Amino acid sequence: MHDYPVWIDHFIARFASASLLQKTEILQSFTQLDQRLPVQAQELVYQTALHAKLDTSPDVTDHTNQELFSTAIIALSKATDIRSQAIALLSDCLAHPLWFIRGNAALSLAMLGVSDEAIISRIADLLFDKAGNDWHVFESALQALEILGGRAQGELPKVLRLVSFYLHDTDGGGWNDTGIYLADCLAAIGDNSSAVISMLCQIIAKRRSSAYQACIALGMLGTTEEQATQAIASYLCSDDMPADEARKAHELIDTLISVAGEKHAIVGQCLTHLLQSPFPDVAHIARQRLSS
Repeated sequence: MHDYPVWIDHFIARFASASLLQKTEILQSFTQLDQRLPVQAQELVYQTALHAKLDTSPDVTDHTNQELFSTAIIALSKATDIRSQAIALLSDCLAHPLWFIRGNAALSLAMLGVSDEAIISRIADLLFDKAGNDWHVFESALQALEILGGRAQGELPKVLRLVSFYLHDTDGGGWNDTGIYLADCLAAIGDNSSAVISMLCQIIAKRRSSAYQACIALGMLGTTEEQATQAIASYLCSDDMPADEARKAHELIDTLISVAGEKHAIVGQCLTHLLQSPFPDVAHIARQRLSS
């Protein structure tokens, strides 16, 4: 008995005669499957990516072929039974001329759990690759390092360098605020040194949409540094705090309590301030925390 859907066998059988668009759709279905791919399907993905890599260049105007290549690169994240082959191909693609291939290759390598320090370093080098359109290579690199977590510890200086660029950026942030990715990445790497804590506090101070995520990151890192307590408390009592989203408000309050530790006075001041919130859920949790 197969431990995977029977339609996979049908897709594998018809793949060779399918059009480029149909092949792309088949690979997308493989990627979306929430379970292990059979080895035959993994081999098919690998061979497709390998041949597309040889046939694709920025000068080729056949976007359908480029789309097939990109989809194959994403699907290689599921090639766990031929992991070493997949990693070798993906690592070559980190320097591919097409920007979306570089970004997708970084993510697929991370999802395969690459542990080679040289490859992880090359992924981190993409933090300064600003090529892209609706998304950018450096965003995928940040997400890849987040997935790698502690294995990316050696690349922390590069991440902090990118944070520094972000802090000096005068853009408004917006929906794709890079600081969100940065905060998540720093939390996942797990380094709670003073340099990291300081950077996260500065992200909070920018009062962009990433401020919330930076507060959560401080809580995840388990820091009790005074500057972290002050940064979270200041944000929690500001008009920028997302009080209209009850879950976020609750998490921020709990994060402050966790980071503040024995500094009960500052927690009490923030909770007393939040009692006046026009949002009933926020006032309610503040009242609960004050009485506990």
